[in-house]
Amino acid sequence: MAKNNRKKTVWTLMAAFIAVVALMVSGCATTAQFNELQEQVNANTEKIDQAAADAEEAKAEAGKSLSEAEKLANEAKMAADEAEQAAQKSEALFNQQMKK
Repeated sequence: MAKNNRKKTVWTLMAAFIAVVALMVSGCATTAQFNELQEQVNANTEKIDQAAADAEEAKAEAGKSLSEAEKLANEAKMAADEAEQAAQKSEALFNQQMKK
């Protein structure tokens, strides 16, 4: 019976060894697969870098547009203030003429 147990143990160990070897062989990446993956990573890195550059450019452009919009808003406010002053002067002159 001890011989039978030893034979079972040997076969179990052999089966486990074969299974481990099969897993190791099937789990290994080939050089071609690794190179392909590296190319994909490099392509994605380039896309990310380009997207970041585009975002920075858009941010700078938005900053310029904002500055220009603020400048135009200030000019419009100044023009509105001048128009208000002119309207007040006109109204004062009209009232003065009406009193005469």
